Amino acid sequence: MGTEFRELCDKLGIDFEPKDAFTIREFCKRHNISPAFFHLLQKDGRGPRVMRIGARTLVSKEAAADWRRDREAAAKAEREGEVV
Repeated sequence: MGTEFRELCDKLGIDFEPKDAFTIREFCKRHNISPAFFHLLQKDGRGPRVMRIGARTLVSKEAAADWRRDREAAAKAEREGEVV
Protein backbone atom coordinates (compact mmCIF):
# COMPACT_ATOMS: atom_id res chain seq x y z
CA MET A 1 0.00 0.00 0.00
CA GLY A 2 1.22 3.46 -0.80
CA THR A 3 2.19 6.04 1.78
CA GLU A 4 -0.55 8.42 0.63
CA PHE A 5 -3.20 5.75 1.13
CA ARG A 6 -1.93 4.96 4.65
CA GLU A 7 -1.87 8.66 5.52
CA LEU A 8 -5.44 9.07 4.27
CA CYS A 9 -6.57 6.07 6.37
CA ASP A 10 -4.84 7.56 9.42
CA LYS A 11 -6.44 10.95 8.78
CA LEU A 12 -9.90 9.37 8.49
CA GLY A 13 -9.37 7.15 11.51
CA ILE A 14 -9.56 3.98 9.44
CA ASP A 15 -7.60 0.98 10.70
CA PHE A 16 -6.68 -0.64 7.40
CA GLU A 17 -4.12 -3.11 8.75
CA PRO A 18 -5.60 -6.62 8.83
CA LYS A 19 -5.95 -8.04 12.32
CA ASP A 20 -5.86 -11.63 13.45
CA ALA A 21 -8.00 -10.99 16.52
CA PHE A 22 -10.39 -8.34 17.78
CA THR A 23 -11.30 -7.05 21.22
CA ILE A 24 -14.98 -7.32 22.05
CA ARG A 25 -15.35 -3.59 21.37
CA GLU A 26 -13.65 -3.92 17.95
CA PHE A 27 -15.73 -6.99 17.07
CA CYS A 28 -18.95 -5.17 18.00
CA LYS A 29 -18.03 -2.07 16.01
CA ARG A 30 -17.08 -4.18 12.99
CA HIS A 31 -20.36 -6.14 13.13
CA ASN A 32 -22.57 -3.18 14.04
CA ILE A 33 -23.82 -4.66 17.31
CA SER A 34 -23.67 -3.28 20.83
CA PRO A 35 -21.47 -4.80 23.52
CA ALA A 36 -24.65 -5.53 25.50
CA PHE A 37 -26.05 -7.52 22.57
CA PHE A 38 -22.70 -9.31 22.20
CA HIS A 39 -22.92 -10.44 25.82
CA LEU A 40 -26.55 -11.50 25.35
CA LEU A 41 -25.52 -13.61 22.36
CA GLN A 42 -22.71 -15.15 24.41
CA LYS A 43 -25.10 -15.94 27.27
CA ASP A 44 -27.54 -17.58 24.82
CA GLY A 45 -24.75 -19.61 23.19
CA ARG A 46 -25.10 -17.74 19.88
CA GLY A 47 -21.99 -15.57 20.11
CA PRO A 48 -18.60 -16.10 18.51
CA ARG A 49 -15.90 -18.25 20.05
CA VAL A 50 -13.60 -16.19 22.24
CA MET A 51 -10.13 -16.67 23.62
CA ARG A 52 -8.54 -15.29 26.75
CA ILE A 53 -5.08 -13.80 26.47
CA GLY A 54 -4.11 -12.70 29.96
CA ALA A 55 -6.92 -10.40 31.08
CA ARG A 56 -8.10 -9.71 27.52
CA THR A 57 -10.95 -11.46 25.74
CA LEU A 58 -10.45 -11.65 21.98
CA VAL A 59 -12.35 -12.96 18.97
CA SER A 60 -10.12 -14.41 16.25
CA LYS A 61 -10.77 -13.50 12.63
CA GLU A 62 -11.59 -17.18 12.02
CA ALA A 63 -14.11 -17.23 14.88
CA ALA A 64 -15.68 -14.04 13.53
CA ALA A 65 -16.02 -15.58 10.04
CA ASP A 66 -17.50 -18.79 11.48
CA TRP A 67 -19.96 -16.76 13.56
CA ARG A 68 -21.12 -14.82 10.49
CA ARG A 69 -21.65 -18.09 8.57
CA ASP A 70 -23.58 -19.56 11.51
CA ARG A 71 -25.79 -16.47 11.79
CA GLU A 72 -26.46 -16.53 8.03
CA ALA A 73 -27.40 -20.22 8.19
CA ALA A 74 -29.67 -19.59 11.19
CA ALA A 75 -31.39 -16.70 9.39
CA LYS A 76 -31.92 -18.85 6.29
CA ALA A 77 -33.32 -21.70 8.36
CA GLU A 78 -35.64 -19.30 10.17
CA ARG A 79 -36.92 -17.90 6.88
CA GLU A 80 -37.58 -21.44 5.69
CA GLY A 81 -39.48 -22.27 8.86
CA GLU A 82 -36.90 -24.54 10.48
CA VAL A 83 -36.22 -24.43 14.19
CA VAL A 84 -32.70 -23.27 15.03
